[in-house]
Amino acid sequence: MNVETLEKMGLSSNEARVYLALLELGPSSAGKITEKSKVNRRTVYDVLESLIDKGLVSYIIEANRKIFEATDPTRFLDLLKEKEKEIRDSLPELIAKKESSKKTQEATLYRGKKGIKTIFEDILGYKNYDVFGSHGRFGESLGPYFDLFQKRVKEKKINCRLLVSERLRETKSIRHAKTKFLKKEYDSPVSTIIYGDKVATIIWTDEPVGFVIKGKEASSSFRNYFEIMWEIAKE
Repeated sequence: MNVETLEKMGLSSNEARVYLALLELGPSSAGKITEKSKVNRRTVYDVLESLIDKGLVSYIIEANRKIFEATDPTRFLDLLKEKEKEIRDSLPELIAKKESSKKTQEATLYRGKKGIKTIFEDILGYKNYDVFGSHGRFGESLGPYFDLFQKRVKEKKINCRLLVSERLRETKSIRHAKTKFLKKEYDSPVSTIIYGDKVATIIWTDEPVGFVIKGKEASSSFRNYFEIMWEIAKE
């Protein structure tokens, strides 16, 4: 048994050196342990206290001084069992935290034209976004901001894929985007935009409402749906 082995079993370097010194010395005073272990005398007392707490060292008092002795090395088996139990007891909480982080979703609601503009300003911070269900309502609702947004998308070289109704094939709504067309039956006042780990859903009523869900699970699901629709759409 050496220092490296004891370190792998959970002892610090100083604890390992003191414990090995005691194994070789047998019952000894702190002075002899210091000399044998080459650990600073002031530090030796702290190390001995730590080893006592772990059940690896015991002591008796002779002539008003402490005499220390290493306990049986089989005590390490008990320590390993205790450590294993601690880990097993902690696992349910750790697993729960991981599952919770995987399912965490953040949802934010936006109302009115200013609120919807906030969503599009956020989109401009990403290099790619996919849209289905636009149907020309963006330009109708937000007016000049639509042209400004399109200009900034082009300037920033943001990639966009757009799935829209056939009725928009010849309109300006599809500028600066790789576009495919769906049957008019898919027409709807609702747009869905997927960007980064976010999904924005906008209802283009007179006073538009939008909400953004942030979370990998939701964005991945919507992105998979978009890919399916993209495959069946016409160029």
